[in-house]
Amino acid sequence: MPTPINVLRTANHRTSMTNITSTVALIDGQRLTLIINDAFTTIRNQVGGAGRFHLLDNVDKVCVSGDVLDFINVGGFWRQISPSRKLRASAAVDPASIALGACTTPATIAVTGAVLGDFVRASFSQAQAGVSLHAYVSAADTVEYFFRDDVGAKPARSRQRPLRVEVTKP
Repeated sequence: MPTPINVLRTANHRTSMTNITSTVALIDGQRLTLIINDAFTTIRNQVGGAGRFHLLDNVDKVCVSGDVLDFINVGGFWRQISPSRKLRASAAVDPASIALGACTTPATIAVTGAVLGDFVRASFSQAQAGVSLHAYVSAADTVEYFFRDDVGAKPARSRQRPLRVEVTKP
């Protein structure tokens, strides 16, 4: 199985990209950022098999050095997402101590525009070795999150710190 990557850099003059199946494992919800590094790169719209790109305007896109395109994998295809399709929110939280295998009580954060089925990523600004953070859209405009102790790490508590969530519209 190919190694998943988050960033792919083009390096050849006049590159034409139709798919990247040989470079990236196709995992639903996986994100990909294309950073164009040459003068003329054409991203072909809906050409090829699995791994092909679906562009916002449904036409081939000629890119120049410095262009950045974001994609999310949906059903084996890379769908372009625009910055306006990424919703972000943050809140100060202080997760409770957690026993091995247990979870904190789920809490919510408001993310205007989020709907069931949207993809969610969450991060916490304090090291939580052995503790995982889970987040999902639980209702319109609402992301629910909780922490789970997977290895008995008993995370150190200090003070409230930022929890950030990013919702990506498919």
